[in-house]
Amino acid sequence: MKWLLLPALLLAAPVPAAHASGIANLIPWGVDAYGGNAAEQDDFYDGRVGVLMGGSPWARLFAGWRMLNRLPVGAELGKTLSEPCCDQPTKALGASVARWNAVRASVPGPPAKPVNDYDAYRSVGDFSSVQTCFADAFDTAAATLTARISAHGLNDPWVKAWADAQDAVFAACHDEAALPSVGAGAPRWVMQDWAYQSAAAQMYARHFPEAGQQFAAIARDATSPWQKFAPFLEARAAVTAALPTKDEALLSDARSKLAALSADGVYGHDDAVLLSHALDFRTQPDRRRQELITELSGIALPSSAAADFKDSRRLGGAPGADYPDWLAVFGRKPDTPKGFLFDHYDIEKLWGTDADALAHARARWAATRSAAWLLAVMQASSPGPDAADAVAASRGLPPGDPAWLTAAFHRIRLTLAADPAAARSELDPILARSDLSTTSRNLFLAERSMVAAGLEDFAQAAVRQSPCVTARGQINGCVGEDFQMESYDQNNPGPRLGDEAVKTIDRMPLALRAALAADRSLPDKLRLDIALTTWVRAALLQDWATADRMAATLMPLMPLLNQELAGFLAAKPGDDKRFAAWFILAKVPRASVDISAGYTRPEGAVSDWSGSWRDWLYLPAGTEAPAGTLSAPPTADGDLICYGLCGQAAPVFRLPDFVAAGSPEAGKERAKFDLSAPAPVTPGSPPLLSVWDAVIAYAQAHKNDRRSPEALFWLVRVSRYGHGHNRSSFRAFKLLHARYPDTAWAKQTKYYYD
Repeated sequence: MKWLLLPALLLAAPVPAAHASGIANLIPWGVDAYGGNAAEQDDFYDGRVGVLMGGSPWARLFAGWRMLNRLPVGAELGKTLSEPCCDQPTKALGASVARWNAVRASVPGPPAKPVNDYDAYRSVGDFSSVQTCFADAFDTAAATLTARISAHGLNDPWVKAWADAQDAVFAACHDEAALPSVGAGAPRWVMQDWAYQSAAAQMYARHFPEAGQQFAAIARDATSPWQKFAPFLEARAAVTAALPTKDEALLSDARSKLAALSADGVYGHDDAVLLSHALDFRTQPDRRRQELITELSGIALPSSAAADFKDSRRLGGAPGADYPDWLAVFGRKPDTPKGFLFDHYDIEKLWGTDADALAHARARWAATRSAAWLLAVMQASSPGPDAADAVAASRGLPPGDPAWLTAAFHRIRLTLAADPAAARSELDPILARSDLSTTSRNLFLAERSMVAAGLEDFAQAAVRQSPCVTARGQINGCVGEDFQMESYDQNNPGPRLGDEAVKTIDRMPLALRAALAADRSLPDKLRLDIALTTWVRAALLQDWATADRMAATLMPLMPLLNQELAGFLAAKPGDDKRFAAWFILAKVPRASVDISAGYTRPEGAVSDWSGSWRDWLYLPAGTEAPAGTLSAPPTADGDLICYGLCGQAAPVFRLPDFVAAGSPEAGKERAKFDLSAPAPVTPGSPPLLSVWDAVIAYAQAHKNDRRSPEALFWLVRVSRYGHGHNRSSFRAFKLLHARYPDTAWAKQTKYYYD
């Protein structure tokens, strides 16, 4: 509610209180269902739809429905539709608060109560709050105080009294606050301003009857500078008081006050129409529902479209109303959640099951033959003969059709397993386009990675850019509820591997993985991830030729371990080579054989590396894996492409053919190196060796090796922050202090951890 001042009140039709709350789920980094940054939002609302995702906010889907039906929206209205709810953007509010504070600071004497961005919200119970003070209140207060200073001077005590009263007004945005009394002898301008300030404070405090009475008194004062605003604000107080009730007297009073604003030229005339609609929402919902559906389905949208759509969504659909029906199907949550889903969308489930929703979509497509309903069918369909007619129909869409990219994404999703070569031929021209949003590009790249013809082909499709980050790793200003997303991006800047690409890499045999790590077309940080996890695999397999190649690859990528890597490369085969490898494993927490399972990239100083260590086990060279040992990588659950946001039917993961061909070899390798949690060893199986036992044994046998005391130091940390083996922390601690008591490593190690 923007009560203080305002010749220009930007009012939306009131609906039930808009609640400010945090985000329930972390938004998937590779796709943004809200539409990306401001420029990409503008492109969307100007008609470049891209891949429309069923998990997008309802307002975005409504805009998509209009554009799929060749009805315009436009970037200007899109900015209002793209706001997640009803609150004012924090940046706009913050700038206005800063302007007020700058003027307020010029008045001598301390302020009665400092104001910050967070004072704009008031609790309404149930752990919820509503925004009560908006940017224009702070802007008008700054302008009014500037005018009073200009007219009366900074040292006028009544200017200070005015500012103190305004401090209390803004305090009332959040807390109960009483205005300081004016006192005897106050000039008329102070009394008139104070009357308005008092009424505004009552409004912010949600004391609507009191606010209405005070605004009515101002309306009767023909000399008040606030008189022309007062009738409208009195009416607004009456409407806001009546809305939560069914009190006929209050509703009648509100309508009579609105009727007084019906004449052209009266201040608040246009906003009074919106307030009247708010009353209709409560008292005549059937009529208002149909009015909204007719209005929002028309050629041109009104300036109040964002608020009107929220009202329409809450009132629900009506017989023959297309967009509410389409939204309920296209924006429907899947029966079984897959990956990340947003549970704060509150539209009703109108269909009992996914199958019911798909059947209804098919019926509507058959009746209308519209592109919008074709997409509803495609996004709910799974690969197979049942989708053939929709796939065939999608090929008839012209390339310029707003539905074309969404249809192409789902057509390829539905057919890529059956014909990978055809999918590649279709995807390459799409990915060559320059008009794709980051999210749309990432979705098509994910499909392309699953049909890659070879390693170089796969490397090009595996790399993704976040929708919220620039190519230089700077936050790019996503518009929606993305605070966690931006925080994640800020801590992990730069390109990343697609999640489905990571799943593919972790299923590659060692030689293929090593070749990928050597591909210099990949960004260095991603090569580091692939090379380090491949080196761990090779070391545990005791494939020293591959491990040496990976160590040479890692040296320029991980310079802080150059000395250790050089020592590994120089080590002789046998115990010396193994110790050099295990010494590195002891210094790198969260090292892993898989990028997807517990791995964290070591960045910054060695002291910054954090996380836990595994209890690494390995087989003696030349032996076979114990029976029953894990032979497949951990299953990555869920939809790693859309995270459940593209529609009811999630994309099905597929290994590229060149990777699938190496699956038998990859399985044999995993049976030898993925031994940290083996099945019980059967009689006659070879013994499993512990990396940490081997480090202690080497240090015991090589007293003069300069690495021995440091290795023992790291083993104590391994047990403290991860998983030791057979009291390895205690044994390392005892040996370190018995043999190397005067070293810095012993002095840093005061305790052991079992």
